[in-house]
Amino acid sequence: MKLRIVLFFFIAFSFRFLSAQKNFEPGYLIRVPGDTVYGDIDNRGDYIMHKTCRFKPNPNAAIKSYSPAEIYAYRFIDGKYYVSKEIDGEPKFIEVLIKGRVNIYFLKEESNSHYYLEKEGTELVEIPYEELVVRRDRYGNAGGSTPYQYKSTKHIGVLKYYMQDAPDFQTKIESIDKPNHKNLTNLAKDYHNKVCEEGEECVVYEKKETQIRVNPEIVAGVIFYSNVEDFYNEEDDNVAVAPVVGAILNLWIPGESEKLFLKAGCLFNEKSIQFPLQIEYKYPGKIIQPRIAIGVNIFMPLHQTVAFMGGLNIRMMEKLYWSVAYNIDFTPYDSFPISFKELYSQSVLTGMYIKF
Repeated sequence: MKLRIVLFFFIAFSFRFLSAQKNFEPGYLIRVPGDTVYGDIDNRGDYIMHKTCRFKPNPNAAIKSYSPAEIYAYRFIDGKYYVSKEIDGEPKFIEVLIKGRVNIYFLKEESNSHYYLEKEGTELVEIPYEELVVRRDRYGNAGGSTPYQYKSTKHIGVLKYYMQDAPDFQTKIESIDKPNHKNLTNLAKDYHNKVCEEGEECVVYEKKETQIRVNPEIVAGVIFYSNVEDFYNEEDDNVAVAPVVGAILNLWIPGESEKLFLKAGCLFNEKSIQFPLQIEYKYPGKIIQPRIAIGVNIFMPLHQTVAFMGGLNIRMMEKLYWSVAYNIDFTPYDSFPISFKELYSQSVLTGMYIKF
């Protein structure tokens, strides 16, 4: 029970620490159209960026926070662009994905993501979409016991209505099964090129990331196994200690959060081989990058654990970081594999992290 309490506070503190970190990048804010101020903007992730813009005109200046009611827009240099719009009677910063004959916007809220469309002479309108699990009987009637996945198609009708002056786009619109950044941006761009007059500009504001990035990490350290005397047929105060070496790959996929990585690798020690598979959140600080991760570890001989990690990357060169991580593993309950019932191991790893 004490371990669970410690782990809870460790995770809570990690998220609190990460949320407090600053990651200022070059950008500018537009107080009103025509009044632009250049400086640095704190890049805190989509959910926070839709609520506030933390800005300083130079590195030594005090930070000032702007709400959507106070400024017109802000943008990172060659990156994301946010403009203040009224959503359900409340001003919010929404991300501009593309600006042309039809503008497409994105809003990330705590539990939902929303896309919006705007055309000259019309008000901002949401591109609706939802996925639900409904229950039907074998004849397809509601109220049965068989679950079915329901995907709405209202977004198709909205897009067709606002792009009806390009009739040959109807088939292309119908192919959009689920709205996302890529298909809506491509559709709006193609539509603009189809209907606009020569010289009309179409601007895509979304930061272009076209390649999967794999950041390798070479690590070494020590692992402490708990309650393993039966498993290894050893008795050493109920704890087995072993040195660890290995490699980890941190995979980032375009279109996902800039701070989320899929972490996989292979670690060796004299007791076993370990295969981590985790989701990692890495805060992109310029010098120090805090990291937390959650997932599973597969130990050979076969044993699965629920894994938690907290650590830091410390920048040494432009693309080379020194990494330090503390890992803790729990044996899960058989009936609930993402739970944990007892401590399995702890490890401390350090090494070199290469950013590509």
